[in-house]
Amino acid sequence: MEKHENAKYALTSGRKIGARLYALPEHITEVDQKMVMTVFACLMARDFMPNVHVDDDKENVEITSLSKITC
Repeated sequence: MEKHENAKYALTSGRKIGARLYALPEHITEVDQKMVMTVFACLMARDFMPNVHVDDDKENVEITSLSKITC
C-alpha cells in the first residue's frame, strides 16, 4: 500500500510541475518498463519546455506564448 501511495505522490508531483504524465500508479508499482520510461521521458520533455512558469502559491502553470517573447 505504501508503494502505491508513493507512486501516486510522484505522479502528482510531476503533473504539478507541468509534465504530461499518462502513467497510473499501478504502472509504477508493478514496474511496467515502458510506462516507467514514459514517465521519465515526459519529465525530461518538461525540462526542455521553454517559457513555462510554475507558480507555487497558486498551484497553476502559466505558459508564455512565443508572440509575447522579445529578444
